[in-house]
Amino acid sequence: MLTLYIHTRLLLTDALERLTSPPPRRGERGLSESVQTALLVVFAIAAVAIIIVAVTTLLNNKAAIIAGS
Repeated sequence: MLTLYIHTRLLLTDALERLTSPPPRRGERGLSESVQTALLVVFAIAAVAIIIVAVTTLLNNKAAIIAGS
């Protein structure tokens, strides 16, 4: 019975200590979410622009070949 009492008191003390102590600091490494989102949008727009230029160039070259025949 004494063992149960001791374990209960230790658990209560540990729980109270965790509840009353400030939360641990987390690391603030890396970019913020808004900066990450902005960079992803910029990269997506750049990728789409490259694809549009490639398709337009291909179509113009094919049109020139067809017109020259």
